[in-house]
Amino acid sequence: MYSKFPFSLENLPRQKSFGCFSLKLGAILSAIIIILYSLLSIAQCIVFVSENGDSLNLNDFWTLVAVVVMVGAVVTHAITLILSTVMAVGTLKEHAGLIRPWLVWVSIQLIVALLLFVLWSTMNVIDRFQDTPLLIYMLQFLILLVRFYMLILVGSYYKQLQEEKGEYDRLVTIMSKDNWYST
Repeated sequence: MYSKFPFSLENLPRQKSFGCFSLKLGAILSAIIIILYSLLSIAQCIVFVSENGDSLNLNDFWTLVAVVVMVGAVVTHAITLILSTVMAVGTLKEHAGLIRPWLVWVSIQLIVALLLFVLWSTMNVIDRFQDTPLLIYMLQFLILLVRFYMLILVGSYYKQLQEEKGEYDRLVTIMSKDNWYST
């Protein structure tokens, strides 16, 4: 019954509710928060490029790296925006197939964000790459925890939908005319 792959959905912790609210409401709020975050991030990248577009020297290596990172951030947030919208529709229509791509995408994002957080903090501690206050690290870690909780909520709702669909399919098979005996 359980997957042999250690990073599968069966290994996520399970939630029964979102505080005193339903998992469905938690999944919808997660989608709304991530949609707003993605829109604000895309807007911030556009504003940065529009304000600094004339002064960008693409012959400089580090400027080119910054532009590539900016384009990567816009593409990542655009994909997140689209998948969060699809997940919100899947949550409202109670269709588990529309929620799965969001779960995979956010899982990948969280793994990458955690690795980057560890790499960046290690570089700053060892090399004093930048003089970043501790509050920034705590805020980044708190954001990672909130995103992980959103993943757990939506994953739990996804599992709940799958289990309800499985029970419905079993009831349909039990109630079908082929299984009833006539006298």
